[in-house]
Amino acid sequence: VVVVAAAAAIASPQPSEPIYPMVSPDGKQLAWVEGQTWRIWVADPDGTNAHTYGPGFAANGIGQISWTPIGMIVDSNYTLFVIRPDGTRSRITTVADQTFSVGGARVAVDGGQGGLPATVTNLHTRKTIRIGKVVPTLSPDGARLAWTSFTTGVWVANASGRDARKIAPRGGGCLAWAPNGRSVAYLVPVGHRLELQ
Repeated sequence: VVVVAAAAAIASPQPSEPIYPMVSPDGKQLAWVEGQTWRIWVADPDGTNAHTYGPGFAANGIGQISWTPIGMIVDSNYTLFVIRPDGTRSRITTVADQTFSVGGARVAVDGGQGGLPATVTNLHTRKTIRIGKVVPTLSPDGARLAWTSFTTGVWVANASGRDARKIAPRGGGCLAWAPNGRSVAYLVPVGHRLELQ
């Protein structure tokens, strides 16, 4: 994907270092961020038909991006925006440390170094709920959250953070859901190294 996105950037009218390459949810397009201008580009898988997607973020840069069926979720200057396919942009919420996850029609944001509570926002209703001082990762369908801690283990709850249950006694870091939403993977310390579990 990186090679194809780079080739697409070269074919675009304004070539510039492509970063954050990704594939559309339906697998039919590529997207990347133009590193010097912070414009988002979209192209066919072979790099043809490259064009910009939505408004640019030149003044503030982009810290993270995720392509969802609703549109692209973009973190710029510690604020999350959704850019819809028609090019309109609207603000979702503020982020502390540029860490968020997207699942279904929800986005989860961690509270950051300041210890603020994490939040989950419904992208359709814009309703935001606070779920506690964790770093949450949404399941692919957005129905459940998971988080992990070196001291308390690995936890799964519903998207509101309620009905939490411990699924592993030993925690770790870098938690990720399987694409089918049936399991999670994370890293745990073993001696002086990290192992995947």
